[in-house]
Amino acid sequence: MKELGTNIMTFRKRAGITQEHLAELMHVSVSAVSQWETGKTMPDLSAIPILCHVLNVTADELLGIDFEMREQEIRDVIKTAKEEIFYNHYAKAEKLLSGALKRFPDRFDLMEQLMILYQRKSNDDGNAKAGEDCKKAIQYAEKIAAECPDERRRLQAKQVLCLSYYKSGEEKKAIDVAWKLPSMNGCSENMLCEVSSGRNKVEFNQVRTFLLLMWLFQSMVENSRVELADGSYNVTETEQLEILQKYEDMLYVMFEKQDFGFFHTCLQNCNTAMAEIHARRGEKKKALEALKKSAGHAEATLGHDKEAKHVSLFFRGSGYGEFGTANGNNMPAELLKKMEQECFDCLRGNKEFKSLTARLQATAKKNC
Repeated sequence: MKELGTNIMTFRKRAGITQEHLAELMHVSVSAVSQWETGKTMPDLSAIPILCHVLNVTADELLGIDFEMREQEIRDVIKTAKEEIFYNHYAKAEKLLSGALKRFPDRFDLMEQLMILYQRKSNDDGNAKAGEDCKKAIQYAEKIAAECPDERRRLQAKQVLCLSYYKSGEEKKAIDVAWKLPSMNGCSENMLCEVSSGRNKVEFNQVRTFLLLMWLFQSMVENSRVELADGSYNVTETEQLEILQKYEDMLYVMFEKQDFGFFHTCLQNCNTAMAEIHARRGEKKKALEALKKSAGHAEATLGHDKEAKHVSLFFRGSGYGEFGTANGNNMPAELLKKMEQECFDCLRGNKEFKSLTARLQATAKKNC
């Protein structure tokens, strides 16, 4: 109250208005104005907009809110929260963001980070409260999509809604939202390539191709074999192996110097999927060969330098990119977890399998 009172007096004097004149303009007594300025009482909330108009100041100025200081504080909170989320320190990020949002309840940038936080938590297989976190992600995403004036932020919220609706079992809602999103032809990465030139065009093309290879990973590696309504599959396991091999071959063509960077993670998952199929089919030698290749790619991610530059022809000069896992494990630890599956029981007694397991255990706790 004292700070507000001091501000009223300061801005009143700056405007050349006496207490009597201000009291007349505000339809209150001179005593009321005096008590405001000494911090004994405060104006009614409904009087603040009128007071701002009379004194020719913003509400932030009148209430003593330093706009730039506030913006810097929020930027710092978001920067720190992003780092905590990337390294899966969810509790720290949640406390930081929730506290800031209580102070600044209209900030969609803070809501966006909480949305991302809860979505990542909901994707953690070891999270017992994944369902609750999915609902929280949906709540923030719905509010952002409906009310945020920033189109980019609304689009991201709709993407989160698609994934979170689907995860929560609401497939129809997910599809309805997906149909309202821009097509791949009209996405920003595609259009930037079409409307740029020179070095910008080179870099935008690299980004677009990077993303295309990621989308192909999802289509060819993660979702190539789909169970149909009658319990059958769209491709056989043999055909799935062919698809997985095609993706691996494609990356070796695109990165002829084998400077895979981020795509070591894709190649690891690709070879792990191959190993699972071979193991289920009792093809022990092929399963072990695929696991060894997967381990090599997992270990290549240790000490990953996102600032390193590619030397392969098409991606030459572009950065390696960064990655993180939903549960905070590094890639050797992720592979070890996969190797615990029942399909690999046929290899448990194998000397090479045991050696590979020990090798991965030695690096499973190292930083990415």
